[in-house]
Amino acid sequence: MAAELPTDPRIIRRERERAVLLDMAKMRWRDGEPLDISSLAVAGGQSRATAYRWFGDNDQLLAEVLRSRTDDLFETARKRHAGEEGAPRIIGVLRDYIQHVAASSRFKELLDRDPQRVMTIVASGAFPNQMHVISLVQTLVEEELDSGTIAVSGDAYTVACAMARISEAFLYAGVLAGEQVDLDAAIATIRPLLLSRE
Repeated sequence: MAAELPTDPRIIRRERERAVLLDMAKMRWRDGEPLDISSLAVAGGQSRATAYRWFGDNDQLLAEVLRSRTDDLFETARKRHAGEEGAPRIIGVLRDYIQHVAASSRFKELLDRDPQRVMTIVASGAFPNQMHVISLVQTLVEEELDSGTIAVSGDAYTVACAMARISEAFLYAGVLAGEQVDLDAAIATIRPLLLSRE
């Protein structure tokens, strides 16, 4: 059952204002500027107290910006591979995502500056980002299972967890070591989890 949309004008206005600040934060991220809730509040015409209530702290703000960027990347990849089905579609979307993150100079700069902070945000249970990626992959797997184009050993969630964590292992190990991410090896490790039905 779909969630009901808010009808209270005050809630609608508050959600719009929060969305404006989040868009500003995403632009600052793309432009290589630091993400700071206090300065963001001033720029967006909101009180510091309101901005902190909406986003929590600077780490939570960064986590939300990265989740939003992940959504954008997955949506772009889904459109790019819309004409495919089965394992090639899932692998194509995931490969595009890994490739983009690996090539992001902004992400690499942030990871170089504060690796513990970034890894805590993107690859631990302390923030919802890791589970968010798993959920996006799980949706892809479930779509193809429902279409009858793949078979998997286990349930969609377990397979999605494995795929996401294999991706992380190759992606972050490469970035942290200052090496080129071996996409082919990552995909070769993931591919056997998906069996195409000819």
